[in-house]
Amino acid sequence: NASLFNLEHKKYTNPLGEGTQMENWIFKVFPRFASYLFQSKRIKHTSFQVAVFNRNSNQTSIYNRVRLTSTNLSNDVFDEEYTGLFDLNSKYDDYWGSFGWSTRINDHWSIGTSINVSVQSLNYFRSTTANIIPIEDPSTNDSIPKISSNWQTYEKLKAYNWRLIGKIGVLYKAKNWSSGLNITLPSMRLFGNADVNKTVSQTNIYNNGQAVADFYHNEYPQFVYFKMQDPLSIAFGLRYFSDKSRSEYYFTMEYFAGIKEYKSIDPSRKASSQSSFGSGFSAYNFGNKQILNFAI
Repeated sequence: NASLFNLEHKKYTNPLGEGTQMENWIFKVFPRFASYLFQSKRIKHTSFQVAVFNRNSNQTSIYNRVRLTSTNLSNDVFDEEYTGLFDLNSKYDDYWGSFGWSTRINDHWSIGTSINVSVQSLNYFRSTTANIIPIEDPSTNDSIPKISSNWQTYEKLKAYNWRLIGKIGVLYKAKNWSSGLNITLPSMRLFGNADVNKTVSQTNIYNNGQAVADFYHNEYPQFVYFKMQDPLSIAFGLRYFSDKSRSEYYFTMEYFAGIKEYKSIDPSRKASSQSSFGSGFSAYNFGNKQILNFAI
């Protein structure tokens, strides 16, 4: 993918309570592909190619708040003020270095393969807080306890991952049309680690008039196991060129196999001699359903 333009829209539903919503638009213009093609003189109809490119780059920055007055979220006796704060900053990059080889078997058939090294990096920060503060009312009986309620979650991740990915492709050409098949093998983790700092706390929370136990949990495992898996994918394409209309027609489709859920960040596994462990509280899972894309 040698894209020059990237347009992305994200929507967050109910990030600060029922009925709240946040959106984020990103537009980028950047060349992100460099390659060199070498046509062999010793081996007939054979070429080699080296490429470096950014396969995926993503950056998100959102800060917003919600403020509601005269609410009754934790009781039906006196009014309260609710304030929610949402802060998200995330930067993800996936750089590839590739070496490819291809050869033309005859006038109709060609075959090629490539070895790709993927370097992923992730910096992620998210903080969400929700507070309920009683609103003073002189007419309210002073014997009724008026206490503020607080809930907060804090997450900070810093991770990188090196992977190996293989591809093989076949091309068939006729007079006015051609077809191709490409198989991408599942990625194979080489090495990588993650630092995690995760906190969840709550105080003075009431649900239907009943007090919920106060809670505080913090973990900060370092240099622990990190992996991001790409699935097996199979792509097929057709191209037809019309001599009369001077037009070209394309059909492409690609199938991505599903990925069974696994621990992307596993704080119970070390990735360095400096590792410090955590529990399942600071673990992160990842997985995907199978996907079929097609275009005309």
